[in-house]
Amino acid sequence: MIQVFKCDHCSHLRQDAEEMRIHEVKCSFNEINKKCFTCTHSWDSGHDYSIPECEKHLSTIDGHEKGNCVGWKADA
Repeated sequence: MIQVFKCDHCSHLRQDAEEMRIHEVKCSFNEINKKCFTCTHSWDSGHDYSIPECEKHLSTIDGHEKGNCVGWKADA
């Protein structure tokens, strides 16, 4: 049996605790990063893309890669 660490925000797994801490800080599903996956303005267009679309027509490439989107809004 191998001990693994799971991200608190997604299903990412690592054997090294420090690697997991590094991942969690930048995880796309961590609300602190204000990325598309945690925004109420994002929606799945049904395409085979992994990045959602934006109701506010903002760049989801920037929102996903950089985070801290100006239009980001958490679930109420």
